Amino acid sequence: MSRLEPQMRKVFAEVDPNFAIISIHPLQEQIDVHYDQQRTVAELSTLFGGLAILLASIGLYGVMAYAVARRTVEIGVRMAVGATRFNVILLVPRAAFAQVALGLVLGLTLSFVVGRMLHSTLYEVGEVDLAALGIATAILLMSALLASFIPARRAANVEPATALRTD
Repeated sequence: MSRLEPQMRKVFAEVDPNFAIISIHPLQEQIDVHYDQQRTVAELSTLFGGLAILLASIGLYGVMAYAVARRTVEIGVRMAVGATRFNVILLVPRAAFAQVALGLVLGLTLSFVVGRMLHSTLYEVGEVDLAALGIATAILLMSALLASFIPARRAANVEPATALRTD
């Protein structure tokens, strides 16, 4: 490229002497620089998405732990009248998954709407990336299961007599 630069400057000067060439770079170098910025933005978006799922999981765990603590007497009554540990363990994830399902419906709806808007402005970006949405949904559901399992197990280990005396 450096051998051709003086010849290119000469040709441009012959065509238009007022045309100023500041710098000459190969096309591949310019493409690499342009996509390097987009690649960095994509990597940062992935990092922030992972942090968002982590924070959502921690928040869901906190809500579920608080809900189980508030329902200790109810859980004790259920166990006293014959509920098995398995029934108590299923009680907590049902509540967690109800919250997660609401969030998924809202989030997936917004992602479809925003995807349609971004499709027209971003190069080679489809309206909906089903693989990415599927992976994010699976990760969120797995984190909800984990976040609700710990309080559910704690609730199942409550002795009915102790739980009834708690309030």
